[in-house]
Amino acid sequence: MVTTDSTKTASAGVCATVAALLLSAAAPAAQRAAPTITAVTAFAYQSANLIEVDATVAPSPLATTIRFDWYSGSKSGGSEEGGTGPSTSPTVFVFRFEPPADQAAFITVTAVNAEGQTLAHTDIYFGGSLPRATLTVSQGGLRITSTPVGIDCGIVCAATFSAGTTVALHATPRASATGVPEYVRWTSGPCAGSSSPDCSVTLGTASVFHVDAIASPTLPPPNTVAVIVVKDNGDRGLVVSDPPGIDCGMTCGANFTPGQPLTLRATAVPGWMLDRWTGACSGKAATCALTPTTNPTQVGAVFAPWPTLTVSRSGTGQGNVTSSPAGIDCGATCAMQPPPGTSVTLHATSDDGSVFTGWTGGCSGTGDCTLTVTADTSVTATFTKLPTLSVSLQGNGRGSVVSEPAAIDCGTTCAATLQFGSRVTLTAVPFGGSRFAGWSGACAGTRPCPLDVNADVATSARFVLIPCVVPQLRGRTLAAARVALAGAHCSLGRVTHRKNAQLVGRVVAQSPAAGRTLAAGAKVALTIGVSKVPN
Repeated sequence: MVTTDSTKTASAGVCATVAALLLSAAAPAAQRAAPTITAVTAFAYQSANLIEVDATVAPSPLATTIRFDWYSGSKSGGSEEGGTGPSTSPTVFVFRFEPPADQAAFITVTAVNAEGQTLAHTDIYFGGSLPRATLTVSQGGLRITSTPVGIDCGIVCAATFSAGTTVALHATPRASATGVPEYVRWTSGPCAGSSSPDCSVTLGTASVFHVDAIASPTLPPPNTVAVIVVKDNGDRGLVVSDPPGIDCGMTCGANFTPGQPLTLRATAVPGWMLDRWTGACSGKAATCALTPTTNPTQVGAVFAPWPTLTVSRSGTGQGNVTSSPAGIDCGATCAMQPPPGTSVTLHATSDDGSVFTGWTGGCSGTGDCTLTVTADTSVTATFTKLPTLSVSLQGNGRGSVVSEPAAIDCGTTCAATLQFGSRVTLTAVPFGGSRFAGWSGACAGTRPCPLDVNADVATSARFVLIPCVVPQLRGRTLAAARVALAGAHCSLGRVTHRKNAQLVGRVVAQSPAAGRTLAAGAKVALTIGVSKVPN
């Protein structure tokens, strides 16, 4: 039944409604004015096990045919068509059917032009959820249609069907540019190698199925068998045959005499390599020898990028890794892709204050590393910070610390970076008026300190002032008293005079008294004897 009214009065007893918007296939520019399905609505009647499907078609100046197909479980219920001419208002197509009781229905609505080409289609489910499977077709210069409808490739090359459906594909060669008739050759799927125009595909529970076919300029010669090459990353390499026939690239299938030895050779483009053969061939060698039987033979060639050499750096130190031939300068560039089989030498250079301590991964040891890159390879260079010897000065005295061999001269240079295992001896040198009171940290005692430096190490030297122990100065000349005070780490204080005929020019009294212990540099006052007291 067809009605041109854009609205529909619902029948009594409607219990459920399901709407689906169309997923329209892209059409050439000349077909864009063709009618399109804008909505599909399904109704179920309570009074009967009856489903009604309404499909609304947009206004169009072109004629079209709307086809309904339905399936339920394993039952194919058939199809029905309705047509319309040019229209200026929406047209509603109505289809009613009765599926098996209590089973879900899978409904396909298809728009077909006057030439029988599928312009668009949509699928809906009603009454439950059926497994779905998508069939995708590659047509290689052919027109491929399907029964049930859904595929019309060149235009619509993928369609969704209920799982378990057997889809019949029919391939029709297009007219060749030279006028020479062309024939069908299926290149993948259940009909691979066949030259029949028909191929049946039963869709299982997998979600996606692929079937490919190409146009062939000739029928296969009698008593021959097809050999088909399928390439992964197809534009990354070529496969040719000896004897000639396959040049894939362009020609990926050919017919050969069963029992005739055949050699396939794979050649990768720069930056890529043959990773492996699959199917009737195996391994990684550039050539594959096989002998076709009476059954079609499929061979896969998998191409992969050139192997990558990757360098990383680890450890507490800093450094750089370079390669010969050039490619690695890590620091900045830590990976390269050389041609397979390339011999690469890696050289590690440590920064100041660091040392290279070895390779891990694809290299070992501490020297330059030479390796042959045939697969992805990772190498790690470990750099370790060199140990630091640090000296500090403490106390109220003055002094310095020096090392043997020369590295430390503290006062001035109080830290040095040394090689692991260095033997260093530290010596404390007190200045005048001070004494060395001992080490702390990595050293102890007051003697020179030997150290084996295998990690950061720190030590302190303590210098203290020598105290003033007041000497006995009575009877000494002033000059002699000065010398004695300096030797006792004291200093001369106030000098006075007193009449003393026996000790003229000598010390007759001192303060503080001899034997007192005072702070370093403490002053001692002296009284000098004279023959008479000056006015």
